[in-house]
Amino acid sequence: MEIRGGNHFSGNNKDKKKAGKRGLGREKIVMLVTSVTVLTVLTVTGICVGQKKDEKLEQQRIDFSSIGGKEEDQSDSGMKTTDSADGFVEHDDLDVDPELYRQYKEANSGDVQNPDLSGNAGTEVTPEPENEEAVENGQKEEDDSKDSAPSMSSMTVAQIIEEKKDALIFDADQSLAWPVVGNVIVNYSMDSYVYFATLEQYRYSDAIVIGATQGEQITAAADGVVTDVFYNEEIGNAVTVALGSGYEMTYGQLDDVQVAAGDTVSRGELLGVVAAPTKYYSVEGPNVYFKMTKDHEPVNPLTLLQ
Repeated sequence: MEIRGGNHFSGNNKDKKKAGKRGLGREKIVMLVTSVTVLTVLTVTGICVGQKKDEKLEQQRIDFSSIGGKEEDQSDSGMKTTDSADGFVEHDDLDVDPELYRQYKEANSGDVQNPDLSGNAGTEVTPEPENEEAVENGQKEEDDSKDSAPSMSSMTVAQIIEEKKDALIFDADQSLAWPVVGNVIVNYSMDSYVYFATLEQYRYSDAIVIGATQGEQITAAADGVVTDVFYNEEIGNAVTVALGSGYEMTYGQLDDVQVAAGDTVSRGELLGVVAAPTKYYSVEGPNVYFKMTKDHEPVNPLTLLQ
């Protein structure tokens, strides 16, 4: 009896397991069918929505080929546009708000008065008529100023020099001041040779060489305008001063030059100090190279020095 009872219970358990498996199988089938159905519905819906979007975009697309024939299209459709004198476009087949049109005309008229910040209506300001005579006088003064000589700041150094040179006059009877006190160690000579100790040779001399002490002051021999400040290998730092009437003076062997091109100098004014001699005058020692020309031709300065 116990054995038989045990087999009965075992049989019931097997039936229950089979029934459970069949139930799970049906659920899987139902879920699968449901999923397929949902996917199908979503796909069809997406296709329909896409077709509607394409139709909407097609309706919104502009046909640029029809723009060129705008006037023909408007005449065919019965639409007529008229440009009024105030620039407002009137359409015969469209309803234009009269109030909007009125505001438009007021906004584009010359009678508009804008309120100020205080909220009060702005007043129209009428400019006072200009005094024609004053305007003419002002214009005349401006024209006169343009015709006058340019200011010194707007002129180039060359223009300043030329203007100052034109105002200078030098008389050959005038005397020159010595640029430095000393002995003449090399004389002026353009018709015979003179001896240059450092070079150990005889040659022409277009200037005089005045012995000096290094650091001694060199002053202008006459009134004039500085036309050039330069460096030369033989005479070192040099200054050229125009005296007027074609006369010029050149001072060489300078140091600490105090003037610049375009400067006006007076007789006795400081130009610089005596520099150490260049290698061309090492034997002669510190000196001042002093040259005078008339229309670029050498002149003996000893004839004018006092």
